Amino acid sequence: MPTQALQHSEIPSLLLGYLQFFVNASIVLFCIFLAVQFVLTVKRDVQDRMREHSVGASFQPRCGQADCVELLQEIAECTNLYLTNRCDPSLRVPAMEAACRAWELCMNRDPTVIGRIDVVAETFAGVINSFVDPISWKTMVSHLTPQRGVNELTSRHSHW
Repeated sequence: MPTQALQHSEIPSLLLGYLQFFVNASIVLFCIFLAVQFVLTVKRDVQDRMREHSVGASFQPRCGQADCVELLQEIAECTNLYLTNRCDPSLRVPAMEAACRAWELCMNRDPTVIGRIDVVAETFAGVINSFVDPISWKTMVSHLTPQRGVNELTSRHSHW
């Protein structure tokens, strides 16, 4: 079956289709670029804040909440039980093996993990607030309304 040549009246429609494809592709690529940059920036901010908190609080974990206090008390209790029951591997009796391993795991928990979660949440909230705070509702509506109108017009009249 031979291919038919494009008629003169079909060329504008074909060119508009190509143009719309390239514009949409560039918008998608730009959005992907922004998303990747956002993730990398938040990751770098979290790492920087974790470094700040680990240097500033080398002796204490960074938390004052009840969860952190409770965790520190549990670690202290596990350490006390570990030492009281002579759980050192050279002194450990076979009957206490399971209990000693459980106390050892409990005693070696890292109390800064809760601090890390707090730092991540604090950083993420700060990033979102820095985007939203300077923008008023009037500004958002005045920018999004014309954009929606343009989207509606281009989607309705894509078959010129």
